[in-house]
Amino acid sequence: MKFSRLIWLFAFSFSACQSPDWEQWEVVYQSGNIAKMDSFIELNQTSGHIETFRFQRQEASWAYAKYINTTLQYKQYLTDYPSGPYSDSIHIYIRQIQADSLNFASLTDGSFVGSVHTPNNESSILSMRFIEIQTKDDQINFITDINFDQRRYQLAGQIDPTSNQIQFTENLSSIDPVPLCDGRIYIRDNKLLIQSVHVSQHWSVLKYN
Repeated sequence: MKFSRLIWLFAFSFSACQSPDWEQWEVVYQSGNIAKMDSFIELNQTSGHIETFRFQRQEASWAYAKYINTTLQYKQYLTDYPSGPYSDSIHIYIRQIQADSLNFASLTDGSFVGSVHTPNNESSILSMRFIEIQTKDDQINFITDINFDQRRYQLAGQIDPTSNQIQFTENLSSIDPVPLCDGRIYIRDNKLLIQSVHVSQHWSVLKYN
């Protein structure tokens, strides 16, 4: 079921609350856009529905985490709602994420494109292209070229084939530290997704052939 459909079904139960600000909220909420919800809530702090807005935003965040079903999204929910109704279950959901069956050699076919977001909401374009994949002792070793923050790097690292966890271990292009934190590879909507596993550096890239 599409995430926007989940949002619509949840919002329907609140449709009796009719007022100008509520009708505006319904449009924002049913879009499924978390950023737009945050902006609306920030601009409507004095609304008589503010607590409902905040509750529905929290429910939307949880619905989105379950829909995407990645380590990062569950951790993002926990960061936003450390005492939320689902916070105690986060570690269970993360453990239950299945490692998708991957042809690791196919990582070299095409580029991954996405972005990096920092906690202060700054954003940078990120692109990644694997140029070498080697299997050694049940570990997948790789070299990848990345463009990040208007700079080019060549990074070496490993992929754990049992979890699809990815770790960048060495910056081959300079003595600078490795610019990306650890990530994980998923198949989502028939596309390859690589996403960070730490909310301190929220990065995500999709493969485009």
